[in-house]
Amino acid sequence: MDAFIKLVASILIFVFVLVLTRITTVYIAKLQKTGMAGNNITVIETQRLSNTKYLHIVKIGEEYFALASGKDTVSFISKIDSQGLNLPLENLEEEGGATPYTFANVLEKFKKKQDKE
Repeated sequence: MDAFIKLVASILIFVFVLVLTRITTVYIAKLQKTGMAGNNITVIETQRLSNTKYLHIVKIGEEYFALASGKDTVSFISKIDSQGLNLPLENLEEEGGATPYTFANVLEKFKKKQDKE
């Protein structure tokens, strides 16, 4: 009986540590997100060119720019006309277009498909 109590206590401590870790992770993620959040700069898309080089499309204010970033540098490439871009699905949803692929949307589609069967 004493071994069973030790087993249950160990499991409870393990679950407590997992819950505490989850709460801490969510809290730190929210802190970082709000600390880095801005209303004027948005990274629209990033394409990896090599291990240390990336090409970014960035929206600053109402204008779009192409930037290249390397290990230690960020370089301006050019200004981009917004009509030539395929913008992310979040923008289309605001305009009444397609819905973005979020976990909630995919789960809802899956549930509807399961209900039909």
